[in-house]
Amino acid sequence: MEKWANAAELLSEEIEWAYLNDDGFSFDPEWQRVYEILPEIADPMDGSNRREREPHEWTLPQFKAALHSSKRKYPDEWKENPQRYIENEATRVQQNVTVAYILIADQEAFQTDHLRLLYVDYKLNIIRESRVEADDTTPTDVIMDWDQAGMSPDSWEQSIGEKYRVDGESGAPLYQLAEEDWADPKNDDSEDA
Repeated sequence: MEKWANAAELLSEEIEWAYLNDDGFSFDPEWQRVYEILPEIADPMDGSNRREREPHEWTLPQFKAALHSSKRKYPDEWKENPQRYIENEATRVQQNVTVAYILIADQEAFQTDHLRLLYVDYKLNIIRESRVEADDTTPTDVIMDWDQAGMSPDSWEQSIGEKYRVDGESGAPLYQLAEEDWADPKNDDSEDA
């Protein structure tokens, strides 16, 4: 923990606070119970109070235009798994509702040297998750990659939170998918962005 914390200046001074040992926090798969004890773990990245965020008004039209353009450009990838394709194209929309990221050093992290990385919404639902190499990752890198959409879809294996799937409780109203969004790329007459 000290090695990982010292790799990031922001964490090195907070190591005692950031380390939640198994004695008091052994929740196993129900790790999210830690929010009940320390809700400040997932404070917003911008320092504001946690609150619902809406996508920027221009984000949804940009997402739809990019989706239609991309699926015409890569029809085979689209046909392979349309749902996953849409979820990966929706990264900008997902970024707009992200209020915090969390790096977790769980048992797998100690075995693989890859921290669990979560991006969460204001209700602390997982939007995206991945594993990142501990020694090469600093909080600044994590923020910059997400803000600039620098993480490729390949790095997001099994990454979308259940509620942010296209048919999920949060995903469906966020993406606002219509029949034309599911259309075969050959029959898609939407304009490019």
